[in-house]
Amino acid sequence: MNVAVEEFGSCQKKLTIQIPVEEVNKYYQEVVQDIRKNVTLPGFRKGKASLSTIKRRFQKQIHDEVKEKLLETSFRDALVEQEIAPVGTPSIDVKSIKVAENAPVEYVAEVEFWQPFDVTNYKEVEISKKKAPETSDEQIAETLEALRRQNAVQEPVEDGHVVVNKDSVTVNYQRSLDGKLFGEAVENASFWLGVDQVFPELADNVFGKQKGDHIDFSVTYGEDAPNKSLAGKTLDFAVDIVNIEKVVLPELDDEFAKDLEEESLEALRQKIADSIQARAERDLIVDAKNRLLMKISEQYDFEVPPSLVSDQKKATPDKEDGEIVKMLRAGAVLSKIQQQETIEVTDAELEEAITSLAMQQRLPVATMKSYLASQPDGIERLRSDIRESKTLDFLYENAKVVEED
Repeated sequence: MNVAVEEFGSCQKKLTIQIPVEEVNKYYQEVVQDIRKNVTLPGFRKGKASLSTIKRRFQKQIHDEVKEKLLETSFRDALVEQEIAPVGTPSIDVKSIKVAENAPVEYVAEVEFWQPFDVTNYKEVEISKKKAPETSDEQIAETLEALRRQNAVQEPVEDGHVVVNKDSVTVNYQRSLDGKLFGEAVENASFWLGVDQVFPELADNVFGKQKGDHIDFSVTYGEDAPNKSLAGKTLDFAVDIVNIEKVVLPELDDEFAKDLEEESLEALRQKIADSIQARAERDLIVDAKNRLLMKISEQYDFEVPPSLVSDQKKATPDKEDGEIVKMLRAGAVLSKIQQQETIEVTDAELEEAITSLAMQQRLPVATMKSYLASQPDGIERLRSDIRESKTLDFLYENAKVVEED
């Protein structure tokens, strides 16, 4: 195999790969023999059909398999020979490549890659970090109110009760647009009036109604409609109220705190204050770590493969190209530091992360593992995320952190 390399751009190369006739014929023989072993043709015992018959009957299959094997093997070997670690998907005009027995093959592959670069001076870098503010009484009150709502109970209402604010209402409804049904019929949709904002159209129209009432109303959506397809359009609603319950909030006292396994209301307040401040501190550390990485990466000015910029632009169209380049360059610098410091992820750390994800999603660990395994590179993406986090931790631990007031 012969490989000619032509550079165009600082991180792009064009490989012209030539495969000699001997190698092409070797693949043809392997594919023909493999098909011959596994097919049964009229007039022949399995595996005994003549080669000429196999080539005639399975001409397209043989051509496609030989082409696939040749491209896969030759391109991989060319990258190894030229010591190229490609980024993204190579550009190969597969349809134009001619493959035939007793003939050499030549094709062109365009690849992108990161320029070789070294990263130094990433320790003892100075970075500022603000001090987490004291938790305010307003923050504590908001959290206590959220806890009360989470622990509220719902009680039946008397016959004839009309819907008032803070009631829990359950409805069945169907929507129509221009006389045609819009979406599926919804059953047993519950919302807490004055608290939940998930069904504002329904909430505005159930006040003063009773269980069993039917309501018809229309809603015209403005240009700021959450569903952009409804902007400027009118939906007709047909709603049946199937249940109403009174929501009773627990009293904010020591008994409430004990139900949450705290000794007193004051102890609960202190726990909330500590938790809010700890979360604020974590957020400030994350911000400092990200700024630290950007400060380190700004020392370097290597080119970024254009396809990476293009792909990221599609994912984040609101970001400027310059901002995207900085972000991608920072990712490359972080990856280089991982390699230089041999930062790896142990199986125990991966297991711990999976367990944490399962707890957050309230799923069994086995279910979370199965889900990750079902996603393309799901486990490896998680491992990569952990490795990045460990590398940021390493940089922060080795930085000069200046606390601000």
